[in-house]
Amino acid sequence: MNIYLDISPPYMSGSLLPSPNDTRFDWSSAVSTPSCAHRRDFVFNAGFYTDADATGAGPRFVISASTNAGRGSSLAFDNSALVGFQDFCTPPPSTAGAKVTAGGFIQNGEAKATCGLTAKANASGTPSGHLTYQDHAQGRTVKSTAITSVVVGGTCATVRGTATVNGSGAFGFEVTVCDNGEPGTDADTFSIDMSDGYANADTLGGGNVQLH
Repeated sequence: MNIYLDISPPYMSGSLLPSPNDTRFDWSSAVSTPSCAHRRDFVFNAGFYTDADATGAGPRFVISASTNAGRGSSLAFDNSALVGFQDFCTPPPSTAGAKVTAGGFIQNGEAKATCGLTAKANASGTPSGHLTYQDHAQGRTVKSTAITSVVVGGTCATVRGTATVNGSGAFGFEVTVCDNGEPGTDADTFSIDMSDGYANADTLGGGNVQLH
């Protein structure tokens, strides 16, 4: 993405306090932990400043990055916060009346990964259900603690929620299943992505997906 800031004096004027004479671009984002707890904010500023502060006297062009909203701060960003980063923390609204069931296995190399899913949303769109997933090759057992979204589109459903891994932690997950015909074996699909970076997907080697 390219962003261009092309201005000429007299820059801004007005009462946009605390820096009424600045003309700048601000970009900000927030990073959360895999369990959706707030980790830190990141702010990037680029622009012309006409007032005087710790970065110098105006007019001058300044680029700065910070972990807060202050200008001219130093960047001290923890890259580990980005491991497996995906927006699991803001689930989309559920499809009212949706219901999906899935069970079976997908291959994971020479081993199998088994899955069992029941999820629905009532008439007002409140989601509920349960997910159990076991990756036998990695010794990984995922059990949902909450279902936060059930969205159906066409022949597929996407279910989001939080889960434990091997009985501990709190991780976001997104499961997408597709009902591609009967019987489901070698036709229906299952995929799982988790906020700790784990992912797996394949066509069902046995089992079935049904959208109700």
